[in-house]
Amino acid sequence: MNEEKKIIIPIVLAADHFYAMPLAVTITSMIANKKFGHIYKIYILDGGLNIDDKQKLKNFCSDEVLIEFLNIIKNDFKLFPEKRHLKIAAYYRLIVPKMIDYEKIIYLDSDIILNFDLIDLYKIDLRGRIIAAVREISEEYVKKYFFRPITKYFNTGVLLIDTKKWKDQKICERTFDFINNNINKIKYADQDALNHILEDDWLEIDSSFNFQLDKHQVMNADSRINVLHFVGPLKPWHYSYNNGYKQWFLKYLQASPYSNYKYPDKNIKTILQKFFLEPVFIFVKKIVKKIAPKFLMKLLKNIFWYFSNRRDSR
Repeated sequence: MNEEKKIIIPIVLAADHFYAMPLAVTITSMIANKKFGHIYKIYILDGGLNIDDKQKLKNFCSDEVLIEFLNIIKNDFKLFPEKRHLKIAAYYRLIVPKMIDYEKIIYLDSDIILNFDLIDLYKIDLRGRIIAAVREISEEYVKKYFFRPITKYFNTGVLLIDTKKWKDQKICERTFDFINNNINKIKYADQDALNHILEDDWLEIDSSFNFQLDKHQVMNADSRINVLHFVGPLKPWHYSYNNGYKQWFLKYLQASPYSNYKYPDKNIKTILQKFFLEPVFIFVKKIVKKIAPKFLMKLLKNIFWYFSNRRDSR
């Protein structure tokens, strides 16, 4: 047996009870696209999973898929700010390299679908950098409202991390200190803090490894997608989510331990939103984009981001 067949790929995800189903769907897609010959060692940061959640997740275990639950001390994060749809669990990734003793680890958010074998991400040469990541899809606007000038900005939903460098350079401690001392500056939870600290120490990788999907983005059959990341507060497990890429999520949902999932948010309001308000919004948006000058569209986007960020900072 050659060395590649023996490789163990450590993968870390985080979830509480409310994210147990999306987490299971992510893992389902992960295993469905895994090749034979190497081992996935999956660590789940337990932010409040119940016994039933854990039992369902343990059903994924096999000779080549190992799952371990890691307890999180929530009080360590109680003073950290929750921003937009980003909850306390978003900060858990900061402590991962201190908890797991591997040369490299992969961190994944639990709102993604995998369309490839993670060994292809794991084998990327970090070239001496602490992490590898993909640029934020809304980088232009995020940088505009960042608390200081910054050259480029990454999304933390998919990370390849050099654990030794992370620990040697005390990234966890520095990030904790920065967040505690700059709560009013942070708009995107730990993502802002990590971009501040790692500005010159991250490797940009191809966007296919973290294809960030806006809910109004049109499907493109020519796009190469290794990781489909459902960004924003509205997710494909919400009834009113209407993007064509939702079928990717539903495919793996049906193959997951939560195949009997029913939309808890299905009501008159969300039905109207899905079949009337959203189509009208998309139609009007297309018309406006055709007739409005580019400078006006840019101005409207900037106004939206300005007021959105002001609301977050309160």
